[in-house]
Amino acid sequence: MEHKIGIIGSHEEILGFKTLGLVPLAVRKKEEVITKLDECIEKKEYAVIFVVENWAEQVEEELLERSRGALPAVVTIPGYAGSKGMGEKKLRKIVEQAVGSDILFKD
Repeated sequence: MEHKIGIIGSHEEILGFKTLGLVPLAVRKKEEVITKLDECIEKKEYAVIFVVENWAEQVEEELLERSRGALPAVVTIPGYAGSKGMGEKKLRKIVEQAVGSDILFKD
């Protein structure tokens, strides 16, 4: 079975990703982010789902709950406004849980 890669965000932010082969999953309100993600998880067709950062921060807890499994991998990406540091924050948390301390981002 061939897996898909999806991207969740506003129509304007994600439409261009279709040319790269990603499946655009447009949302207009935060509740739709979780609905789209749940649909993707249920279908078991997606290996990776990118979520634009400004939408991801609105449903951060729900994303954490749903990204505990192996597939799909849920990854936040910056939107028009630039990075808000969510990806780094998530990576920091994963590393701390794995090794017991923050070895990547120490100043």
